[in-house]
Amino acid sequence: MLSFVKCRLDGNTETEIELPKGKSIMLGGGAGADVRLTPYFQMPDSCARIWHDDHCLVENLTRKTSLVLLNGRPLHTVALFEKGDVLQIGVDQFNMSCREDEDKSPPPQPAKSAGTPATPQINYALGSTVVSPAVTRHSPVDPNWKSADMLRQLFTQQPTIVFANFRAAGIDPPAEAVAGADWFNDAPDEIREVHSLHAIVDGSPEERLQWVKTLGEKDAVLVAIPDGDIPMCLDSIKLFSGWFVRPSILEVTLTQGSRLLCEQLLRPFLGLIIQQNDSKPEWVVYSAPRVTSQLLLQAGLKPPRLRPS
Repeated sequence: MLSFVKCRLDGNTETEIELPKGKSIMLGGGAGADVRLTPYFQMPDSCARIWHDDHCLVENLTRKTSLVLLNGRPLHTVALFEKGDVLQIGVDQFNMSCREDEDKSPPPQPAKSAGTPATPQINYALGSTVVSPAVTRHSPVDPNWKSADMLRQLFTQQPTIVFANFRAAGIDPPAEAVAGADWFNDAPDEIREVHSLHAIVDGSPEERLQWVKTLGEKDAVLVAIPDGDIPMCLDSIKLFSGWFVRPSILEVTLTQGSRLLCEQLLRPFLGLIIQQNDSKPEWVVYSAPRVTSQLLLQAGLKPPRLRPS
């Protein structure tokens, strides 16, 4: 049984909260919260949600990254909440533990057939190639490191931008509340009939993963890891939006374009992730030379427990 202990920063334990599988608990300052937080300056009614499915996850429901901290670091969106982790909201903190029922013995493990192959151990490493003085290309050294697994991990650990061209994929753009404004809304009609460009920064990891899967087959989606504040990143790249409508166009530009243009396209990002349809590896990352493969792994591509020290 998973459980977490709510206590004040002065160390006084208040209560232990059980978290059975399938249950969701909302933490906040409002009367509707499952767990009421200690009154704090401008404490939102809903601050965070903890739920236990196959894993235990915690989600920041506010836009205040300084209010919700996981292990002392700002929680931007969603992250794993595991044994030994500490979640802090205002003056309250929650310590995750794992309490097994003592009267239950471990379930028997099925016998393994001698002929059953073992699950391959994935090598979470990136190989890097210098494309030009302005561009470095990173790709997984292990073809078993799938795009969906990498993106699901990234979306739970790191703020990202999904550049989506719905019209190029033959899909009507979603409402602005879902996908943001269309950057091509004021473009000439002949362009708007073919292209749209939305910078999706919200939504659950699974929702964004579904967009990437649907649009990736149509050469109509690009995932970006911003280097810093997302609004500033988007403002700095709008003049170059034409290069983001098609990942294939962007990739040709980054491998064959001028040094000045490539520097401008990559400057706001730690990396630009391009899906490689029907090929291996399934994905690659383009970055400026200042961004090493180690930095990309630490930024969220690699599972937390396997990150390099």
